[in-house]
Amino acid sequence: MPNCRNNLLKLLVFSSLLLSINLNAEERYTYGIGLGSLYNGLGGNLAIKNTNSLSYLAIGCPAIGYGSGSGFISTCGLGAGYIKSNIFQNSSKHGIGIHLGYSYIDNAEVSEFGPQLGLSYVYFLDFRVSKPKKEKD
Repeated sequence: MPNCRNNLLKLLVFSSLLLSINLNAEERYTYGIGLGSLYNGLGGNLAIKNTNSLSYLAIGCPAIGYGSGSGFISTCGLGAGYIKSNIFQNSSKHGIGIHLGYSYIDNAEVSEFGPQLGLSYVYFLDFRVSKPKKEKD
């Protein structure tokens, strides 16, 4: 269990450093924290947006829990994926993608690395935060 806590602590420190990187001011680059394949479970990501696609690298934990027989269970690691967003002619808000992850599984019975492969569907919400307008003197 102490080894698992150390791994989680390293993951959290690394992900906070990853998310605090000052990215290029262009809107082409994006980052986020959340839950789902875009974040390799519960975690964060860095992504590059193109007109109709999104490529990303993620760090997170697809599974965290506690089992009566195995104790504390965690599966944390890295992931990468690609999402195509022009799957419908009228809207680019819907996306379908593929995700490949590689995580460390740690519980009382097993401690090993394992791959994950999955398909994803994403609906892109358009939450834009507008900058406050400067007052003229």
